[in-house]
Amino acid sequence: MRRTGARRRWVSSSLLAIVLGTVSQGAQGASPPSEGTLTTGNQLKSLQDQPARAGGSPEWLTWSLAGLGTASVITAVTAWQIRETYAARWNSAECIRSGQTRIQVCPYDFSGGQDAGTVAWVSGVTALVTIGGAVTSWILQDPGPAAPTSVGLVCGVSGLGAACSGSF
Repeated sequence: MRRTGARRRWVSSSLLAIVLGTVSQGAQGASPPSEGTLTTGNQLKSLQDQPARAGGSPEWLTWSLAGLGTASVITAVTAWQIRETYAARWNSAECIRSGQTRIQVCPYDFSGGQDAGTVAWVSGVTALVTIGGAVTSWILQDPGPAAPTSVGLVCGVSGLGAACSGSF
């Protein structure tokens, strides 16, 4: 317990010292020092030398969401077509008999159409959400390091005159 408390105080005081800019150079150990001393040494330097992460979303996330969105669109369209097939049969003369309701004559067309409609709606909403996420992820994507640019100008003088050439 005592060691955990010392570690918490060390982390708290280290963060405070870094924020206030009053870091003292001390022992170079990786473990927290004994109680009452604040040492950061190379630990602070290694944190300062690390480049800041540029942010943005990873490319795999954009492609994954786009693939899931595409699959959802295909599922929604297919389910809607199946629903329309059930609806066409439900509304046809095959499901009409005197003395019986449509549900008594064609119960599977009714339930199949409802199930296909539910799948179509859920897949459609999933498609909208995932494609929206893919577009957002693409917009927020980290562009990566900028291409290095080199500009050069070379001039020379000879007996016949001067010549310069440039490249960029």
